[in-house]
Amino acid sequence: MVCDSEGATEMIMKVQDAGTRAPQHEMRRGGGGQDRVRSTVHWDHPRGLAGIALLIRFAEQRGVRPEECLRGSGLSPTALADHSALIDSHQEIVVARNVFREFGELPGLGIEVGSLHHLSAYGPLGYALMSAETLGEMAEIAMEFIILTHCFSSITMTLNDSGSPLMAFEGNDVPEDIRRFLIERDMAATITMHRDMLGDPALSMLANVALAFPACESKSYDRHFQVDTMFDQNVSQLTFIRDESDFKLPQRNSYRVQEYLQSCIELRRIILERDSVSATLRARLTERGGFDEGLEAAARALFLSPRTLRRRLAEEGTSYRQIAEDVRRTIATDLLYKHRLSKAVVAERLGYRDASSLRRAARRWNNSTAT
Repeated sequence: MVCDSEGATEMIMKVQDAGTRAPQHEMRRGGGGQDRVRSTVHWDHPRGLAGIALLIRFAEQRGVRPEECLRGSGLSPTALADHSALIDSHQEIVVARNVFREFGELPGLGIEVGSLHHLSAYGPLGYALMSAETLGEMAEIAMEFIILTHCFSSITMTLNDSGSPLMAFEGNDVPEDIRRFLIERDMAATITMHRDMLGDPALSMLANVALAFPACESKSYDRHFQVDTMFDQNVSQLTFIRDESDFKLPQRNSYRVQEYLQSCIELRRIILERDSVSATLRARLTERGGFDEGLEAAARALFLSPRTLRRRLAEEGTSYRQIAEDVRRTIATDLLYKHRLSKAVVAERLGYRDASSLRRAARRWNNSTAT
């Protein structure tokens, strides 16, 4: 993150427990005394099942079976009953894509799903936020433990020139095909939780909403945000009326908040200490432009035996083939539709024999042909 001005003094927020690897957000004080807080956690980390459960609830209410939503994720409906389970974030990406495939024509889909993300869906973190003394303390807890949320956005909190809080949501490294869906889900979920904490579904202290996406005909935005929504903006962000950091929350409980925070610290420790081989493998394949080097070569690069790599990936609910295909899909989509390269060029870059092989892969990915 870049400081707001030259010579700005950096203030890194310290983690309360010494057992974690790094803070989950950082604060820097820039020119004019302005504070800027940014989450430092990438979305590609182990996470709980609650985000997937809410995607399935949304789809099931509209007639789509859970099995359809979970297709290709390596998860079964019975697995959702294990509330302590951790999954690879790309399994949630798979489910999000399945839901998007079913309802992608519905304008404001992310808003509709985000409206289901009440505080109770976040376990101990949700109850810690609800029990915070003030809005300021709540915001600090949320950023400190953002790794416990279902968020895919990178969030930056700052104050504008008039002192009103801003929350910017970025997702440049979120897969492009579902980027809008997931960023809008995160923004809508933020307001849902905000209203839960204020104890009044009609409150949010929201001034306006900016979205870095084209306008669409949907009443979901007005109905959920209850303020003006501006499309085609440079950044997606929520602007609040004024700085209400000292606003006392109606359900504050200083004793309970400490109890819940201890649970959050333990959950964060478990996530941070889980050695995600899948994330490391995904990063390597991405750096190589999606070129499939094969499991044995990847295992050697990671200083593992092929058998150990298979086992570790299976423990994380995925496989080499699944990760390689997902990386290729993401890169192929970017090269075909953003950079407008021909299918033949994309096929060569990704190591396919020819454009026909790429089309067959596209059918596996989307049940459709890359065009």
